[in-house]
Amino acid sequence: MRIRSAYVATLRAALLVTGPSAGVVAAQADLNGAAAYGAGHLDKFGSSVVRIGDLDGDGVSDLVVGAPDADGTAGNESGAVHFRSGADPTVELGVAFGANVGERSGYALARIGDVDGDGLEDVAVGAATYSGAAGNMQGRVYILSGATFAEIVSTTSGETGSEFGRALASAGDRDGDGIDELLVGAPFADALAVDGGAAFLVKVTAAGFTQLARFDGDQAGENAGLALASLGDLDGDGLRELVVASPDWDGTPGINTGRVRVYSSDSNSGFPLLNTLLGAGKNEQFGWAVAPIVDPGGSGVTRLLATYIGRTQAGNAFAGGGSIYDALTGAELLAAAGTNRNEFLGTSVATAGDLDRDGFQDFALGTPAFSPSGAFFGGCVDVFSSATAYGSAAKRLFRRQGSTGERLGEALADVGDLDGDGSPDFCAGATGEFDPASGLETGAVHVVLGQRPLLAPDQSHYVDFAMMTLDGVGYGSLPVFFMFGVALSNQGDFGISFASPWTIVPAAPSGPFGDCTLSGQIPDFMGLPTTIYAQALLPYAGARSKGLLFSEIATLSIN
Repeated sequence: MRIRSAYVATLRAALLVTGPSAGVVAAQADLNGAAAYGAGHLDKFGSSVVRIGDLDGDGVSDLVVGAPDADGTAGNESGAVHFRSGADPTVELGVAFGANVGERSGYALARIGDVDGDGLEDVAVGAATYSGAAGNMQGRVYILSGATFAEIVSTTSGETGSEFGRALASAGDRDGDGIDELLVGAPFADALAVDGGAAFLVKVTAAGFTQLARFDGDQAGENAGLALASLGDLDGDGLRELVVASPDWDGTPGINTGRVRVYSSDSNSGFPLLNTLLGAGKNEQFGWAVAPIVDPGGSGVTRLLATYIGRTQAGNAFAGGGSIYDALTGAELLAAAGTNRNEFLGTSVATAGDLDRDGFQDFALGTPAFSPSGAFFGGCVDVFSSATAYGSAAKRLFRRQGSTGERLGEALADVGDLDGDGSPDFCAGATGEFDPASGLETGAVHVVLGQRPLLAPDQSHYVDFAMMTLDGVGYGSLPVFFMFGVALSNQGDFGISFASPWTIVPAAPSGPFGDCTLSGQIPDFMGLPTTIYAQALLPYAGARSKGLLFSEIATLSIN
């Protein structure tokens, strides 16, 4: 064993840390190794996505995906809503086409519960460009059955050009009937000002929709209701608070500063305004996307995650980003910044579970306009830790990047643990992606697995003095440790142990996403059949107990 330890020491000395190799930062895998594609050319499948209950009885939550530009039986751009298996999103459970030409059904989606009482969850659908008796683009919202995929009930705003249904969000089950109330955005409503916008709180039953409250924008062109969310109870009334964003509101810094208003759900008090959060600069469009997130400080209180796609970061105009705020005080708790000019980080947003297993909910920001060299409008999704242990700047965990024209990150959704490995997954839409089977630009959704760090050897078999390269992807800028051990192949079965002759090779990452490459020459094992084992972990207390070791041990045979 001492001889073998000497060989490992030699190997350790031979390995050098180099820069990241191509594709390493995009190594997070898709569920079942494949994306799920839409049905028709230019459908923009993946414009919206939401997790729904188990519809097919396999014990796994399923997915609903919007394709608003699909041409259905009603005519061009009637839109389509696809129900997909959560276990295998390439499997279509059913599809519902929009009922009217040009209504673009599926632009927005929201979970709502079991509206028709058949035991399966239904889904709310926005068709914001529906034109009806009130005029062009008045918009409508309807409920689709999770059992039959047929329309159960629908409603419109009755206001010309309001685009009622442009945004949707669950407001929680206020009355305990098993059906969530619904927030509906109509960002071009004109009640208080031209295109001031509005948001509606409505109760939904199989018999129809009942308006409970309306929140109007009072400045021309502020587009209130372009983004919506609900938060946990902040004022002690037992009900979720309501978030109405106006990203085009003009403030003291200049045009399109943006504002986000937080309302109480207390109907007895008239749904009072609890707080207004304002953007910090001209053209920031603060509130472009909003979502609830658990307090990164550990209090258990729900905080507000809001993005500002037009913010300048480190001299890069329209780099964008997003921050976690105390919704009642407006205090910024954590910020994630875009790093490139015209990146527009935060075009979409979703929580992503606790990917780094530090006890805090992480989050993803989408940027479909991201255009690095060689991937114009490829888009990307950046995933951040919400732990404040790193300071006020959110720690980036990894980036998933799209190819040219894919527009990855157009939509995001937290989908839970679909592959059952104990790590949370999330879903990202790529509306410009081509289906390789049909050759059509259908759009796609990717269920990105929240897996542990990755390790990829360039070969599975080496000989003495051969060159070996190991690509590793960790989390953020935390170092990745590669562990090596050797044993004679003729010694039979043995258990993997971190005791001697294992050694640890620290490999400081060279990129912003924890990616690094180790390469070096295999030492002289004198032609003896030998096996090398490589693994990695994150070097902080409790990493091993939290399951942050590589999910697979790389086995490399020599001679």
